[in-house]
Amino acid sequence: MPNVLTTNDRLNCAFQGSVNLSGADKLLAAGAPVLTRARLMGASVAACKSEKSGSPTPCASISTISAGASTKLFVGGAAVMLDSVAAQSNPGPHSISMAPGPAAQSKLVAS
Repeated sequence: MPNVLTTNDRLNCAFQGSVNLSGADKLLAAGAPVLTRARLMGASVAACKSEKSGSPTPCASISTISAGASTKLFVGGAAVMLDSVAAQSNPGPHSISMAPGPAAQSKLVAS
């Protein structure tokens, strides 16, 4: 089963910008708030280096989440995000994915 993502995980845009994460304080995993679909949607992207790759505009925020939302675990009515996350940024769309390596925690899993 996929691991639940927390604010200790890293999500990057295709140009190595980092997504500013905020979690749901009602549920913690390994001491960190879990990420929910509602909190991830619209999250800002910092330090996008798209201009070095020939893209005219840097990634600014998450515009679409195409995979990785739990179908069974919810916090405050919002689906918890899993380490299978796939998203796109605005402008773009450019891909957003989990940084290489394992999830920051492995005790809480969901589907």
